[in-house]
Amino acid sequence: MIQALIVDDEKLVRKGLIAMMPWEQYDIEIIGEANNGKTALEFLQHESVDLLFSDLSMPVMDGFDLMKEVRQSYPDIQIVVLTCHQDFEFIQETLRLGAIDYIVKTQIEQDSMEEVLARIARRVQFEKGRTQQLLPAHSLDLTSDVLATNDESNNREMFAYLIAERQALLPNGPIFSGKLEYEDHWRSIPTEQVQSILQQYDIHSLLRIGQHGAILPLFEQDSVLENQLMQVPGLLLLQIPNIKESEVKQLTQMLQRIGMESFFYYQREIWQGSDRLKIADVERQQQSVQKSSNEPESWAKLEQEWLSFQWLTDVSLFTELLLMTRNNYPAPSLTLDWLKKFHFHWKPFMTEQQVTEWQTSIDSICFWEDTVHSLQSMRQSILQMMQQYPYYKNIIVVIAKALYNVRSTGNYRMSRDELADKFNISRSYFSQCFKDIVGTTYGNYIKVLQIERAKELLQAGDEPIYWIAEHCGYKDEKYFSKLFKEETGLSPSTYRKEIKERRMHDEILG
Repeated sequence: MIQALIVDDEKLVRKGLIAMMPWEQYDIEIIGEANNGKTALEFLQHESVDLLFSDLSMPVMDGFDLMKEVRQSYPDIQIVVLTCHQDFEFIQETLRLGAIDYIVKTQIEQDSMEEVLARIARRVQFEKGRTQQLLPAHSLDLTSDVLATNDESNNREMFAYLIAERQALLPNGPIFSGKLEYEDHWRSIPTEQVQSILQQYDIHSLLRIGQHGAILPLFEQDSVLENQLMQVPGLLLLQIPNIKESEVKQLTQMLQRIGMESFFYYQREIWQGSDRLKIADVERQQQSVQKSSNEPESWAKLEQEWLSFQWLTDVSLFTELLLMTRNNYPAPSLTLDWLKKFHFHWKPFMTEQQVTEWQTSIDSICFWEDTVHSLQSMRQSILQMMQQYPYYKNIIVVIAKALYNVRSTGNYRMSRDELADKFNISRSYFSQCFKDIVGTTYGNYIKVLQIERAKELLQAGDEPIYWIAEHCGYKDEKYFSKLFKEETGLSPSTYRKEIKERRMHDEILG
């Protein structure tokens, strides 16, 4: 017999439900009633209950808080929501909290309620006997230890699925954007189509992983369910075979720490190849991520190795750095930021077509293998460029490092002779190499950087012209203003004024 408790602040509703529903026909016995969540919890302390019918809007403690408390303290109790709402999103929220079904109060006189009651009874009997294939819906609550804790249950073999939002793993998705354009999208997944599929199997919740993923745990593989889910547009399904019940929560927590975007960035081969997820792969990545977070200087060291540019002429070092980076699992945003720096500092050596191709390559990156391909392509282009000049490759690398030094430090007062001394090369030879490789003299190159920087500062704020001159490497404000006008056709103050007027005009129109 299924022992049931009805919780509703309206006495007439409680009495009406008890009197009108054919409970005995479905082996259900109403053993108690309560008028709010607090009273219901007090009842549960002394009575054994299998099934809880609960209203949502109640004084003292409402149904939502009651559901959370029951999920944490009495995970074996199944919950059915009593509601006046038929809004899908509202109902979905209750299912997410662990309800196995819902009853719309205004429809309790309809014949269809017998079908609902039969479905509820089957679900509770399945849960009581542990005969169903699927993990109980209350397993969604990761804040409490709701998964089985006894040794026998912990050792049960399971078959689970990692479900991800495919859009989040594609170019133009949120992986590298700095913000989640789709941050509200996962809240609507399962979509109505997925929700309909899961309800066929009495599943109403998933183990959610961030904004873009979830784990669906089963007691054995279900090929019919799998095929149905694979047909849903926008979803990615990875099999997780041979996982113990006790490992499900551990796996979910590891993926939470890694982040779905970062996980798929490095593990694309998993779902491109076997479509199977190995816990060992996740654990290895999670450990590396944790180590990197505890040692932030590890990525700084790696970045400096990359920015030494020695790997351009040493293929073994290039391969080693790729492996070291991959094993370190830096956040995808870090690798992308570095690629942008690399692209920026080698632009002076490349043709406009190559610069455009490089930028397109970076913009299309979504996975680690894309990053590797982009780096290989850039490296090959640079090596081909090096063959055009009658200099050793190491000399070209020195010139590139000199440019990087100037651009990264913003020290536009550094003279040609200071740079030559810094890289242990004769001053005259440095000048000759620089002009041949970059295509202009060092003085002209610095002038271009100074004017670019001056434009940025003039657009960004209202600092005095003398202050901007100093920050661009000029001690003489008049000389700076004269040079700026020669290069742009406008004085610094006129340039700033025109920029402000243009912005105001755009704001009025827009």
